[in-house]
Amino acid sequence: MTREEAIAVLRREIEPSVYEDEKSIAEALNMAIEALTNVQNMHKGKWIKKQVFNPELDKYVPFIECSVCGYEPYFGGSESKFNYCANCGARMEK
Repeated sequence: MTREEAIAVLRREIEPSVYEDEKSIAEALNMAIEALTNVQNMHKGKWIKKQVFNPELDKYVPFIECSVCGYEPYFGGSESKFNYCANCGARMEK
């Protein structure tokens, strides 16, 4: 199922109701539709490889940084493990 198909299905399920539980369901469905719609408007970024001096090791070590917000998820390792920035939600280009 595509994102557009999911939005269409959810929109069909929303109908006004006098029952409180069904109003909550309709509200939840509206939130899901909004979240799915916002996916296309997400920031796109890339991991920037950098070096930083680690005084404990007395040498420079690699790290990565989000090009959108500057978040540094961890020192060393491979940026390919992260498809999204945990801080700002930017989708990382390959």
